[in-house]
Amino acid sequence: MKPTLSSILLVLFVFSTLCLSSSFAQDYTQWGLPEGAKARIGKGRINEIAYSPDGTQLAVATSIGIWVYNMSTHQGFPLTMEIGWVWGVTFNPDGKTLASRTKRGIQLWDVATGKHKFTLTGHIEGPTDVAFSPNGRTLASGGNWKDKTIHLWDAATGRRKLTLTGHEGSISGIVFSPDGKTLITSESYPTKVIRLWDVVEGRHKRTLKGHKGSVYSLALSPDGRILASGSKDKTIRLWDPSDSNIRLWDAFRGRHKRTLKGHAGHVNTLAFSPDGKTLVSGSDGFSGENTTIWLWDVVTGKQKGELIGQGPVRSLSFSPDGKTFASGGEDGNILLWDALVASHKGTIVGHIDASKSVDFSPDGLTLATSGGWADNTNRLWDARTGARTGSLTGHTDVVWSLSFSPDGEMLASGSRDKTIRLWDVSTREPKGTFVGHTSGMSVAFSPDGRTLASGSYDKTIRLWDVSTRESKGTFVGHTDSIEGVAFSPDGRTLASGSEDQTIRLWNLITGEHKQTLVGHGSKIASISFSPRGDILASAGWNGTILLWDTVELTPKKTLIGHTSKVNGIAFSLDGNMLVSGSEDGTVGLWSVDTGQLNKMLIGHTGGINDVAFSPDGRTLASCSWDGTVLLWDLTLAGSTTDKVR
Repeated sequence: MKPTLSSILLVLFVFSTLCLSSSFAQDYTQWGLPEGAKARIGKGRINEIAYSPDGTQLAVATSIGIWVYNMSTHQGFPLTMEIGWVWGVTFNPDGKTLASRTKRGIQLWDVATGKHKFTLTGHIEGPTDVAFSPNGRTLASGGNWKDKTIHLWDAATGRRKLTLTGHEGSISGIVFSPDGKTLITSESYPTKVIRLWDVVEGRHKRTLKGHKGSVYSLALSPDGRILASGSKDKTIRLWDPSDSNIRLWDAFRGRHKRTLKGHAGHVNTLAFSPDGKTLVSGSDGFSGENTTIWLWDVVTGKQKGELIGQGPVRSLSFSPDGKTFASGGEDGNILLWDALVASHKGTIVGHIDASKSVDFSPDGLTLATSGGWADNTNRLWDARTGARTGSLTGHTDVVWSLSFSPDGEMLASGSRDKTIRLWDVSTREPKGTFVGHTSGMSVAFSPDGRTLASGSYDKTIRLWDVSTRESKGTFVGHTDSIEGVAFSPDGRTLASGSEDQTIRLWNLITGEHKQTLVGHGSKIASISFSPRGDILASAGWNGTILLWDTVELTPKKTLIGHTSKVNGIAFSLDGNMLVSGSEDGTVGLWSVDTGQLNKMLIGHTGGINDVAFSPDGRTLASCSWDGTVLLWDLTLAGSTTDKVR
């Protein structure tokens, strides 16, 4: 048979995708970097995933752009990393166009070429959800609580066709009926309802009520007969869409058919199998629940499978053949599941959860990042290549702080799970656990490596003997949470910074309180001693940084430039430069001598959680809520006041 033009183009596209995937799989750490950055660790936080209609690709919306994975090889390439945080992605029915949601609007992309086609704007602060009609000619989008509207767009021209009003809050879900004549939308707050609309006449048809909490997700069975809704009230309802009271719902008559209960957390996402016989639900997994993905028999309403192995689940998508479904969660992994036997069959890695802390090893060869809210796993990376070299698992909650021992042989991590764990860096094995605090904490090694200090939200500071794992003493005096602890270079003084807006200095020889520094005028978020010990830097929630004279115990300079809380600060090894990372998404480089801002590094799409200098002072690491770590080449950053984008 003579090949058609479309079949030739398909072969060329698949071939080019495989080539691009293989290439980008090797060097994505170098792709699309901001000026001054030399590598990126992580592919961004996962927000939503979607299979292409033919099942050959999986699109992933992340905090730094869109990734497209070839499902034969599981290799991925970035469609773009230039639009920042992407909330969601949706393929049109023929798979040729991809719609993405951002704060700036709806972007439509040509899947074959990767080129941007046009942008749809009209919602305040961007759309909350979008859906293509079955024929692909119409795109529906919902607005947040500020505009509460639903827009219908001509998908070919981008022209707005119709606006539907009636919801009283943010639109949380949108689905079309199979014939395209009915649009179903849900509201997260305040009324917690589902509405059915006549698309042809542009009128409201019916309201479904019954959930006691915000409706977070909607899914319609392929035949359009059953509507499923997932809610903050931890239930899934199946509805008949023709009755005026509502959960599974009968989509034609609007009647509530069944309520599925069991999740311990909010039901964030739902997906029907292509044959409509199975419903998959994903949850936050609150209350310590590990099982966050459940499979349900739609006919009987009985649970038919439970899947363990992922933190809070944000998105689910079935392959067109119904044999596989993918889940994207806050733990940074995309898990592939066998839908027939309810078992794990593969994992796509590289996306990481937001790291709260970052630290270089003393030799500068290894970078450690802390476990985030979802997976609680500390990771080790090759600081030269950005490749992951190890994972440290054991914590059961977010890790607030990391610290390498002076010899680089151990890593300490302080977690909200109320423990401090000590790790052998070479073997990746745990060496001990310190227990005593009642909440999360920051940690720091003494210069000789024999003592570990921890400051906690329980307002206490504890000293630990690293060799015996025993407590050496407790300091009390702060009246609010302690966010940072730091040893002076001579090891004789410990400084602690607190949300009570004070810094306390402790004599480690006598165990006595030496001095309280007052005057920052803000809660303290981070503290750091200069290498010579003559300056103590404190970073505040108000965006300011103070440099204190440790002899006179008075502030020498105030550094102003950030517009939000400064979470992390660090001195360069020669003490001439201070780096700061802020929730405003910027990294500042400051002259310690003059107090002037030399450079503002811009490249993250989320707030900065922590910063660290490499020992040779040539590289700077910054970790962010966007799920990435950027490595900055300071030899390229220059020394004049400027912004690097």
